[in-house]
Amino acid sequence: MNSALIQSLIKQSLSNPSAAAARIFALKLSRDVLWSAFALIIVLNVLAAVLLTPAPPDMAGQPAELQDLMRMLNAPMLMTLVSGGVFVVLIFLLTWVGRMIGGSADLGNMLAALTWLQFLTLLSRFIVIALLYLAPALAQLALLAIWGLSLWITLHFIKVAHGFDHIGQAVVTFLLTIFGVALGAVVFLSVIGSLYKGFAG
Repeated sequence: MNSALIQSLIKQSLSNPSAAAARIFALKLSRDVLWSAFALIIVLNVLAAVLLTPAPPDMAGQPAELQDLMRMLNAPMLMTLVSGGVFVVLIFLLTWVGRMIGGSADLGNMLAALTWLQFLTLLSRFIVIALLYLAPALAQLALLAIWGLSLWITLHFIKVAHGFDHIGQAVVTFLLTIFGVALGAVVFLSVIGSLYKGFAG
């Protein structure tokens, strides 16, 4: 990808995400290239998120175990691993769930889709960071607009990746996938909480 193509795809992702998705999938990028780009963008997204996240509250006076846990949860390395893990799960679930309701996406196309969507997320975070310094009052409005636009683009990418006839099928795929990720997160946090209580006790 050269800079002219990237700029063209960014504009088209905003105006006609289905066409942008088709163009990206037509590039047939290798899995090695896609996984490398995916890993890099996850790291950059976490760094941008750290800049946007308020400082954690003062934990003075709290139990030492709780302070250690909060420091661990706010560590950029752990945030990167968790974020990367969640998106890898999303890639597989979006592929499998879509196939269950008649889609035909392969893993490579869904990887390309999520990688590109994360790249757009990274760009949007830079915009929000700039607004926080230039026009703080607009930053919250920008976040809401970006969230809505991101969802709209994501649904169209899912639709094209699976060859769905209707956007509703993409919505169902997305909702079932999010439900699956949320359920997995609850189980994971329950296990972590149990382990923490075991160590603390």
